[in-house]
This record gives sequence, structure tokens and C-alpha cells, in this order.
Amino acid sequence: MIYSGGGNRLSSSINGFTLAEVLITLGVIGVVAALTIPTLIANHRKQEYTARLKKGYTVINSGFQQLILNNGCEGNFDALRCTGLFGDDDSYKAENPQWVENIDREIRKVFNVTKTCKVNDTSCAIQYRYLSGGLTSKLWFNDGYTFITSDGYMIYLSYGKCTDYPNSISPKLKSICGWISFDVNGFKKPNQYGRDFFEFVISQSGYLYPAVSVDYAQAVAGEGWETSTSYWRNSPGQCGKPGEKPPSNAGGSNCAARIMENGWKMDY
Repeated sequence: MIYSGGGNRLSSSINGFTLAEVLITLGVIGVVAALTIPTLIANHRKQEYTARLKKGYTVINSGFQQLILNNGCEGNFDALRCTGLFGDDDSYKAENPQWVENIDREIRKVFNVTKTCKVNDTSCAIQYRYLSGGLTSKLWFNDGYTFITSDGYMIYLSYGKCTDYPNSISPKLKSICGWISFDVNGFKKPNQYGRDFFEFVISQSGYLYPAVSVDYAQAVAGEGWETSTSYWRNSPGQCGKPGEKPPSNAGGSNCAARIMENGWKMDY
């Protein structure tokens, strides 16, 4: 049908928002943003720390395997002892200047080192917070051998003395030849256990294993490892329990075991 003349006409209108409605909408958006943005930032930072942890773990393992190769000890189950840089007595400790000189020389060959700190050198010292938030009483990176890499990792080797665990049922970890702790972003904050600081042991073969991990517990506790407090799942004060938020007194320095068992996810 065709309309003409003075017949009915179709009309349309555009409805606008009042100022009050706009302000209410912006207020709601602001509240939602205030509630969600901090969580998004925190989750993003966790992902960053985890990615750096994974990269550092890989880089350190690769470096020590290259060190072993450089000294003709590849394929040796006791490869670190074979290098002559690690051994069974107290001469393989940071208090021995000769050991520090030897390990420093070899470390510089396999890592891109920008700075080192030795015993009583406080220029690398950092005070950390527990995962629970309180300050620790211990200063790190000033009483062993510390080196900083060009990509920002601060890596601490406490000593090179190997301790055997004859009751170990781990096929990979029979001796602990030192503790390696590292900060994934060096001096940068948060400087907090379980966020940017983690502890590992180094095996006789030159591989890192997280403190209180399965292999660590199998080495230290032997057959009773599944119920031992040397395993993080049985020691909530380390990093909580699987799927749960760590308790208010959690330390956090040994959280790498939880992260790695959880598929490289920081779920706390």
C-alpha cells in the first residue's frame, strides 16, 4: 500500500541517557574495576614469576651440564665430584678462598656473569619476606658464592660439599652436593619467598631438584618419604597443601616443589 497526502506517517525517536544515568553507570564500572584489576595484576605477576622460575631452572641446569662437559665428566653419575669442584670434605665451602676461586672460574665459562659476591660481601645482600608477609631475620647472598647473570638472575651456591644418602630410593638423587637458591629478578621487588625466591638442591649429576620435592624426600627420608615432612604435601608450613591457600605462617622458600608438581603454576 502506498501512503500519500495527509495520511499517517512512520516516525522514529532516539532516546538519550540522562546525566544521572551516565554517572551511575560510570560508578558501577569503577567499582567493578576496583575489584577486578588488583586480582588481574596479581595473577599476571604470578605468571611472570613462574615463567622466570622455569627459565632460570632450565638455564642453571644447562649451565652445570656444560660445566661438567667442559671438565670431561659427561655421563658420569657422580659428575660433580669428577669435576674436582665438588667433594666430600669441608674444603669445598665458601670459607675456603681456593674453592671460591675455582668455582668462580668455571661458572664464568658457562654463565654470562655480570657480578659476583663472596663471603662477607654485603653488596648482594637482600632481606626477604616470608610468603606470609613478615620479614625474615636472615640476609641472603652474602655468606656463600653468589653470581648475577646478564638477564637478571641472582644465583647463590652455598657450598660444594657432597652428602650421600645411602637409604635414598630416588633413582636420580643419591647425593646432595650443595644448595642453590636464586631470585628470578635479582634486586627487584617483591623479594619474597615463594614469589621471586626459591631453593633447590643440586644432585651428584649436576641437576637441580626443588627442596621438599618428591626426589628430595625420597633421598632424605627413603622408604618413608610419602609421609615424611621432607615432602611439601606433608608440611603445610612450607607452601600450604595442594589446592589450598598457604597458612598464615607459611615460609615459602620451598614453593618451587609445589609449582613444578602443579604443572608450573603458582596456584597460591
